[in-house]
Amino acid sequence: MNKLDSLTVLKAMEVSNNDLAYEKEQLSVFERELITFFIEMAQLLNLPRSVGQIYGLLYFAKEPLSLEGVFQRLGISKGSASQGIRFLLSITAVRKVYVPGDRRDYYLAELKLRKLASGFLRERVEPQLGIGAEQLEGLAQLADEEGNIFEKEKVERLQQWHRKATLLLPVIRRLLASG
Repeated sequence: MNKLDSLTVLKAMEVSNNDLAYEKEQLSVFERELITFFIEMAQLLNLPRSVGQIYGLLYFAKEPLSLEGVFQRLGISKGSASQGIRFLLSITAVRKVYVPGDRRDYYLAELKLRKLASGFLRERVEPQLGIGAEQLEGLAQLADEEGNIFEKEKVERLQQWHRKATLLLPVIRRLLASG
């Protein structure tokens, strides 16, 4: 890369960084810190960063926000905002609300932990438990075919953990429903 190309790239990065700084200027220090908290929680749950950003923004919002409001305030792409909102809707972490006189969809964060947790269990944990049972059965067959006692014991222990998790899930759901 020649010197002129390097300067062009640096200038483009500077413009891009200024745009990002402008977007973040719209957020208060408190909002940025709150959003950072939710980003970290999303990453802990192996969810995309944008999911944490969107939920954090909507959690703090005094009024419902449209898709456009979300991606503009956060400085993320419209596609990321759309996917994130769709995911959050699927786990009931956000809900659509009607704004009189406007045809766009608007969103608010769900503030009840019970709804958040039960939606996450239903959409993320339960399907994974089903897939996990099939995977463990395949591992058990492999261990049987190879006749490796060590492998069989490890797979049996995983299957026990899986059965316990499967038994625990309905208890957790009932606790969330009664709370």
